[in-house]
Amino acid sequence: TSDEMLPVMLSALTDGGIDVGKILAIVAGKAALGIILGYIVDAIFGRFFRAGKDIHSFCEREHCECEGEENVWLSALKHTVKIGIMLIAVNFVLNIIFGLIGEEHLAAFMTGRPVAAELLLALFGLIPNCAVSVIITQSYLAGVVTLGGLFAGLLSNAGIGLLVLLRTNRNAKENMAIIAILYVLSALCGMAITAISALI
Repeated sequence: TSDEMLPVMLSALTDGGIDVGKILAIVAGKAALGIILGYIVDAIFGRFFRAGKDIHSFCEREHCECEGEENVWLSALKHTVKIGIMLIAVNFVLNIIFGLIGEEHLAAFMTGRPVAAELLLALFGLIPNCAVSVIITQSYLAGVVTLGGLFAGLLSNAGIGLLVLLRTNRNAKENMAIIAILYVLSALCGMAITAISALI
C-alpha cells in the first residue's frame, strides 16, 4: 500500500476537498486490506513460491563478494547504487512520458470507461512511478474517479517495489505470478468497494 495518496489528500484539506475523517477511513481501509490480503495470499499461494531466496546466485550475477565480513558493507552499497541507478533511469523515462501525455488525458482515459474503470485503474497502478498515485488521488479528489477506482489503483501501486522485484529476482514466472495476483486482488477490491458504495 505504498503510494503518495496521503500527502496529496492532506494538502487538499485546506481547500475543503476532503475531511480528516474520510482520509483516516481510507488509510485504515487500505491498511486493513493490505494485511488481510497478505495473509490470504500466503495461505493460498505461499506453497507455490520459493520460501528462501538464493542470495549467492544474486551475488554471483552482481560480481560482488558478500561472503567476507569486511566486504559486506561495500557489497550492500554496490547493490544499492546499481538498483538506484536503474530506478532513476526508469523514473526519468516515465516522467517524460507522463509529461508528454498530460495528467488530464490520463485521468480521462482511466474514467472514460465506467464498466472497466477498476480494471484500468488497477493496471495503471502497476506502473512503477509515484506520479501514478498522485494522478489517481487527484482524480478522486476532483470527483473523476470513484472510491472503488481509488482503491483499485492505489492497492496495485507498489511504488518502485515492482522494479526492485524484477531487478533482483530472475525467476520471470514467479515475478509475473506476483504481479498478476497483485493486479487481480486490487481490481476485485475496487469492484467490491464500488458495489458496496452503490448499495449504501
